[in-house]
Amino acid sequence: MYFSIYKSEKNNQFYWTLFADNNNVIATGGEGYVNKQDAYHGVKLVKNNAFSSKVYDKSREEWIE
Repeated sequence: MYFSIYKSEKNNQFYWTLFADNNNVIATGGEGYVNKQDAYHGVKLVKNNAFSSKVYDKSREEWIE
């Protein structure tokens, strides 16, 4: 897996995307950042916290992990 940080030509903001090894998109930041460093900070937050995050099953309305 790898992250990509890029600048949008539409609004000049930075975004990140997480890709699988086969280059399919796994996740996007969904938020634009004025500064590239802020987008990188978002990536670091995901990298540092994703494995300890809980999972909520909305269809069952309960936490499953």
